[in-house]
Amino acid sequence: MKGVDVKMIKLQLSRRNFISISLAGLFLPACSSGLQRGNQQTLSLLESEKSWLLKAKPPLDIVQYKLENPDLKGVLRQKAKSFVPAQDKYISRLEKIMRITLNHSGGVGLAAPQIGFSRQMILVEKQNKTKEIICCLDPEIIHFSKEKVDGYEGCLSIKGYGGKVARSKRVEVKYNTPEGNAIHYKTSGWEARIFQHEIDHLNGILYIDRLKGKLLPLEELRKIRAKETAAAEIKHQRLMLV
Repeated sequence: MKGVDVKMIKLQLSRRNFISISLAGLFLPACSSGLQRGNQQTLSLLESEKSWLLKAKPPLDIVQYKLENPDLKGVLRQKAKSFVPAQDKYISRLEKIMRITLNHSGGVGLAAPQIGFSRQMILVEKQNKTKEIICCLDPEIIHFSKEKVDGYEGCLSIKGYGGKVARSKRVEVKYNTPEGNAIHYKTSGWEARIFQHEIDHLNGILYIDRLKGKLLPLEELRKIRAKETAAAEIKHQRLMLV
């Protein structure tokens, strides 16, 4: 075996380490900026989206989910993209389009994908005396109560039908307002159900995915609800008498 020049090996290793560190220093920031650009490309509105918003004439038709021939890759089955700051002009425009469309529809809630715009915005009618409609950007339910209740739901995107769905009785929602304020909101009952239904839309989930029992025509559903309501009132009267 030949003798080894220890000094030469140390020098070579030192040079290699220097080159590796230098390359890492050049490469990592490039990767980082690339990821940031990628996120912005994902979150920022595309020119086609901006054009659509400016040209749209509300009220718009609600996107329909065809039960007999469902489009599993359509806008109602996609996870909606988030928003990024500094898009006030377009956020305001989308909110206006959705408010006019919701008012025309007669519903109590609406998600942006239901008008064909895959972004995280919903409108919810508060279930109090004011009936105020609030606009929520990037809403997320951060707490579901363990207690669940059955309730009948319909959907503007599935006309003529309804069914029974179990939902958490109480939820806590966090969202941003169009003005950029972060909100934490606790709600219960029917209003909590609306939030859960609309936020499901942003994740490509429809109420028929959570159905308990059969999907029924609305007329049949109304008759069932009327009977259940009457039975509940009779039971309540008996309890009051006791």
